Amino acid sequence: MRKFEVEKESIKHSNLWHKTLYIQIKNNPNLTMISKRLNKTFGSGESPYLLYPHISLLYKEGLSAKEKDRLAKKLKVFEKYFVSSIAVVTSENIKDARDYGSWRVVFEKELEQ
Repeated sequence: MRKFEVEKESIKHSNLWHKTLYIQIKNNPNLTMISKRLNKTFGSGESPYLLYPHISLLYKEGLSAKEKDRLAKKLKVFEKYFVSSIAVVTSENIKDARDYGSWRVVFEKELEQ
């Protein structure tokens, strides 16, 4: 797979810990292909991973919607991002994936020019 660009759709926030504040990325064929390959490789189980590409900016519990709105409005982010590698990360703490210290890269691949 070759390096590619992704485009920002919007800056969003949610009540989900892993999407406290994030950049929603427009879907594109390269991301779709990566998602399909990962589902095929790791199995989709009863509920396959649905692709909603994003770049997480903040993982934080307890922020109000008002504070998240304030942060989102203050951010200055790029319109496009260059994807030059992919990585798969897992948590060694199966009881709490929010334990950042237990996160480990299990696969990493530089993309071709």
